[in-house]
Amino acid sequence: MHVKSYHVIRATIFAGLLALGSSLAGCVGPLSCVDPEEQAVRDIVKCQEYGLTPGTDAFAACRKQLDEGRESAVMASQFKR
Repeated sequence: MHVKSYHVIRATIFAGLLALGSSLAGCVGPLSCVDPEEQAVRDIVKCQEYGLTPGTDAFAACRKQLDEGRESAVMASQFKR
């Protein structure tokens, strides 16, 4: 993967995480808005939309980054309360 492509993907993921964080702000807890299976499907689809292939290191990194972004958003929203 080219370095430029990596940065574009990373920036797109970051923008998506910001949007996700905003939508999660109203949730009571990390699992209250979407069940884990549905969230996994959403994450898989999102990473595939970025052009990543399941089973690759880049795909695993994408899934991990989405998950960590959700956790950070939840922690930030709980900290604000």
